[in-house]
Amino acid sequence: MDCPRDLGQVDLWQESLERSLARRGRPKRSSVELYRLRGERGRGERGLTLEEVLLESAQHSQLRRRAADHHLVPRPAAAVGGVSALTLLALMTLPDLLGGRGGSNQRLTYAAKVRRRERAAKTAAIASFQPRSVSNRALAGDSTPVTFHNRRAREAMSISASTRQLQRRLGVVADGDFGPITLRAVKDFQADHGLVVDGIVGPATRAALGLPAGPMLRANPIYFPEPAKAFHRLVRVAPRPARRVSRRRPDRAREAVSIGAGTRELQRRLGVVADGDFGPITLRAVKDFQADHGLVVDGIVGPATRAALGLPAGRILRPEAALFPRPHLRHFPARTTNGYVNPLAQTGVTPERIDMGVDYAGTGTLTSIGQARIDYVATTNTGWPGAFIEYQLLNGPDVGRCVYYAEGVRPAVGIYVGRVLQPGQAVAYLIPGWSTGIEIGWGAGIGTATLAEKFGEHAFPTPAGENFSALIASLGGPAGIP
Repeated sequence: MDCPRDLGQVDLWQESLERSLARRGRPKRSSVELYRLRGERGRGERGLTLEEVLLESAQHSQLRRRAADHHLVPRPAAAVGGVSALTLLALMTLPDLLGGRGGSNQRLTYAAKVRRRERAAKTAAIASFQPRSVSNRALAGDSTPVTFHNRRAREAMSISASTRQLQRRLGVVADGDFGPITLRAVKDFQADHGLVVDGIVGPATRAALGLPAGPMLRANPIYFPEPAKAFHRLVRVAPRPARRVSRRRPDRAREAVSIGAGTRELQRRLGVVADGDFGPITLRAVKDFQADHGLVVDGIVGPATRAALGLPAGRILRPEAALFPRPHLRHFPARTTNGYVNPLAQTGVTPERIDMGVDYAGTGTLTSIGQARIDYVATTNTGWPGAFIEYQLLNGPDVGRCVYYAEGVRPAVGIYVGRVLQPGQAVAYLIPGWSTGIEIGWGAGIGTATLAEKFGEHAFPTPAGENFSALIASLGGPAGIP
């Protein structure tokens, strides 16, 4: 025929079948497919454009071809008594489809085999078709393969294929199963390439692996069984006798010998008596050495001081408190001169040497000499062994000069940069027992530098230190020791 024929229509299929039988000299008959196309109880039509009909028809055709090749079942050649040979074949091989229960043991055995192969036949039928959309105007006799969209099967195949591709990129066995080995390889790859280490192959991980866009791959939970939940049971047992555990105690005697030997070596390098006691003489020698070599003058022999002395690495050496008897503290009355007051009037201190400023040891509160404004406050990273506070005088004969309080001090309450002070107002508290005491003197107004440093004065006592000591003495405070 020259016109298109749609085998999805029952009438066209029947006419085509009759013409084919007439050409071959066969009697007219119907077919199993035509019977099934007519639908349940002969109502309505079921076209091959329907996915389920096409799938079922493909399965029946495949089963008939297998049954024709089976040696236990003879190949029917013609219709018997007006019944189609294909109908007899279906009755023998597919009793469950048409409700039959008879037949020999051989037929039952073959039918059981068929049922076991149903799932394999369905998968093979799916794979035998290439993607193409079905049209209601398909030409009769057009043998182009047609696909039916089994979404779940297609997704399963897609995920498995993507997993194998992933495994090949990762260098593990490409079995298509996302198990522990693949998960570990994915996490290692993500960690090496700066990705989020979650074991999930998403767009970012795919791009890093050079994989095309595809489904998001996750570990299959069946390969990761949940651990059995632990249960607790209360069991009463007899108490065991206490067992004493001996702990290793530090060898105080050995530590003392080590510190003493280190102190003697330090004293030999400084040129003082090597008696192993870190007392006032050794402390003064250490501070002088630190000042001469541009180190922090704190009297503590740490890594920097050790390196400057050429000593090997060892313990940090500090002055021994027992060798520094507590001095008799004196309180000095306040005295007003030219609008200035004694800053040590509220302290009990003992004067020490004059260097950049004047050193003192004791307790109490340091106050402002005159009317002033705070211009620097720091408690850490000052370059000093402690805090550094500086203010600028706003009155009196030394107006414009800066005064600093450093080392073993802490800012008084309400002290901040820009705060205006009145004469005698609290500026800082002395920290009791501070190893280096305190130092007060003229500041440079530049960071934590002193006026002596600004003028390049390094020989102790410095002129700036002596000038400040004289000011303290004029206000009734204790002068420093030259």
